[in-house]
Amino acid sequence: MRPPDSAAFVLSMNQSAMAASGRIAEIVDAPCDIAGGPSSQPGGAGRLELHDVGFRVPDPVAGDKWLLRHVTLAVQPGETVALVGALGVGKSLLTALLSRLYDASEGRILLDGTDIRDMSLPSLRRAVCTAFEDPTVFSMSVAENLRMGRPDATDAELSAAIDIAAARFVYDLPFGIDTRIGEQGMRLSGGQRKRLCLARAIVATPKLLVVDEARSGLDADTGFETAAALRVALKGTTGIVVARRLTTMLLADRVAFLDEAASGPTITHVGRHAELFARVPRYRRLLTDRRRPVGDATDRATRDFEI
Repeated sequence: MRPPDSAAFVLSMNQSAMAASGRIAEIVDAPCDIAGGPSSQPGGAGRLELHDVGFRVPDPVAGDKWLLRHVTLAVQPGETVALVGALGVGKSLLTALLSRLYDASEGRILLDGTDIRDMSLPSLRRAVCTAFEDPTVFSMSVAENLRMGRPDATDAELSAAIDIAAARFVYDLPFGIDTRIGEQGMRLSGGQRKRLCLARAIVATPKLLVVDEARSGLDADTGFETAAALRVALKGTTGIVVARRLTTMLLADRVAFLDEAASGPTITHVGRHAELFARVPRYRRLLTDRRRPVGDATDRATRDFEI
């Protein structure tokens, strides 16, 4: 590259960097509507209670729209509950309320008897760990990614979490767990990123493990590996899983069915998968109608599942 061309390139990069830094500053300086409370992490084994929880989006023209309404659920310590419902009914939104990525518009969410709004945000984020549907990993080493939720985790604890999450592929990387994996884990497949994020959640040793199962992008073998890893990870931990596969529904102790209601989407039925399939027609239809042709309206509404 000739000197004039090099100077032009550097100037262009500098202008792009200045514009990007301005946008980053806007985000950093933006006020946060969610404030932590004074309480530290409560004692207890991880009992979760939702009492008449709702979430609405203000609309000055059409009026407030309730995306969730009158959601009530109790999850015992060590129990796993699968959230099941049609596409867009609010499953992922409900999991976001548990870690206060959004605040509920009404009702209360209790963890071991303490309202999560009374807990400090660091305490809440230590107690509730989420593995999102679209896993986020950062341009740093595998070990640094795993320690994000718990910087003092030992190498032995990382190794145990890697085994539980069926993520031993990390040892095949050029430098093992010290390998830098690139922005958004560009060196990893979708299934590998998902299992790495599950391992990160396990390292954090939360009271409540929330897993938003990937909707697509996993082949059959990877899907079974991830489900097997999830089964082990949830042992002894209170778990909430957004289930999009029958195998995941079957590993849960109970299923909470989210469905449309007159006042807004809510949990209409709770029970074992076999019980709901036998006695709740809308639940049964949700799981069976997905076999219709792709162009069918019902299939488009329920293709959140891979059975």
